[in-house]
Amino acid sequence: MAQYSKGTVDVTNGSATVTGTGTTFLTNVSVGDDFLRTSDGVVYDIAAVVSDTQITLSVPYQGVTGSAVTYTIQRDFTANYGFPYLNQGDIETATITARATKEIDAIVSSKTGLATTTTPGIIEKATADEMYYGTADKYPDAAAVRDVISAGFSDPGANLVWDSVSDTFSRQFYTTGVSPIHERIRRCLLLDDGTVNYYLDANDSTLQEDGVTPAVLDGTDGQVMVEVPKFYVRIHKLFTGEWKREISETPRSGFVVHPAFAIGGTLQYDDSVGMWHYKGNTGERDAFYVGAYQACVYDDSAATHINGLNLDDNTANIDTTTDLLASVNGFYPMVGVTRDECRSMASNRGTGWSQWLFWQLKAIQLLFFVEYGGFNSQALLANGNVSVSTGYPPSSADQLDSPHSVAGKSNTIGNGSGGVDSNARDTAWMSYRGIENLWGNAWQWCDGWNINDRVWYVRNEPSDLVDNTTSGYEQIGAQAPLSNGYIRDVQHSTLADVISDSSGGSTLGFADYYYQNTGWRVARVGGGAGSGANAGVSCAYLSNVSGSADRSLSSRSAFTPN
Repeated sequence: MAQYSKGTVDVTNGSATVTGTGTTFLTNVSVGDDFLRTSDGVVYDIAAVVSDTQITLSVPYQGVTGSAVTYTIQRDFTANYGFPYLNQGDIETATITARATKEIDAIVSSKTGLATTTTPGIIEKATADEMYYGTADKYPDAAAVRDVISAGFSDPGANLVWDSVSDTFSRQFYTTGVSPIHERIRRCLLLDDGTVNYYLDANDSTLQEDGVTPAVLDGTDGQVMVEVPKFYVRIHKLFTGEWKREISETPRSGFVVHPAFAIGGTLQYDDSVGMWHYKGNTGERDAFYVGAYQACVYDDSAATHINGLNLDDNTANIDTTTDLLASVNGFYPMVGVTRDECRSMASNRGTGWSQWLFWQLKAIQLLFFVEYGGFNSQALLANGNVSVSTGYPPSSADQLDSPHSVAGKSNTIGNGSGGVDSNARDTAWMSYRGIENLWGNAWQWCDGWNINDRVWYVRNEPSDLVDNTTSGYEQIGAQAPLSNGYIRDVQHSTLADVISDSSGGSTLGFADYYYQNTGWRVARVGGGAGSGANAGVSCAYLSNVSGSADRSLSSRSAFTPN
């Protein structure tokens, strides 16, 4: 972090000496750093670091004498003007940013030319929102900078800025993409009524949250799911032409609740915020849940879970009226089933259960982009199980013929992210924040997403999901490209990354592949065990007709609270 606050200190009114207890000033503090007593509201420059337990201020301490008081030392500063540079988790932000504001004010007031060129000869002020969000072709005045700095650190979120021309990424105000939102994504055992039975250990999914008690991952204690907490979003174009993605734990001006968490409302473009969202939504969900593993099936009549084997058609092995789509450890993905068959088995578990939905996928994609600071998911995290050398042998009832990996290989990293790359079957895997094989292994059906002549129609509820219809669905964005290819650019303001340009490459833009066709189509995503560089978090195969099934294609469970 940008700040140091270990131990406590003694301060005396009228004395420049600060004496520490439990401190290590010599290795953690430098001359020129800022010292402040917690909640005192006054910042002092450090003139000398005498020892691990003593520093000297540039002027005598003016506050009330105190013993064993808490404190903060600001250590990071910008290179050009030496403004305090805050990081995620730092404290005393109000005091630090107030001082920065005064310094900025002095600098800005001495500068000239802080005017727009939109109207020659006219000097226009930029508001704080215009400067921070980049929605106007204006330069900031001093007041705008003050408001922006104050607002910039008031909320624990994160952002990502993309220059589509140079295909480069940056962040504003933050040095990391990991927010408290990301840190609250976690695995749990979810009962069929939507109640969390218990959470799993952050680093080892074979244990419960206490890190001692064994977890039961075979379905007895519930489905192994990943809880994704609610967040707010703003995606907008800066005056520089770059696109900025922002997430926030709390509502903020210009932000909307991510559509995955919206209840009710009408999906439309809202000019007041410059984004598509569920305008007029009547409520917000606190979280949604997606399967930690790609789906297998619970055979109700045999009272056991079953694998998908290597079959193009598993219809004879399932009963869509009683069997259940499942997310449990130790089974291979169910394949050879249609999207509608998976839909039926998912809903058999009870109200709120479905396959994962369009907006849930899009929320996870956004969280990944912001955290990893880019779009090329395979390069940023792991290839995943996408390059098995034997490929997909002909359809068979032998699981050993399938190139898929068994569920649970990521248990050893719990809620973490990582993976193993290999071209051997049943070896490679990847996991993002507990979501195993988010891409690769088997393709995955995605529900609440119908496509007709490359126009996308989506639904945000787990009920009344039907293929080949716009009834109960709403259009999002404009028509996607008419040709297959790597995704170069998207319709950012849709919040859904509706594809706008498929002329990219495997390392350019979004770096994942887009497949399309005419007429009614259903969606599968992520890529399979033979997809190679085409796979990734943005990979979308929008070319299957309703009723399609094959040995490379599975699903993922989800639960959407009311």
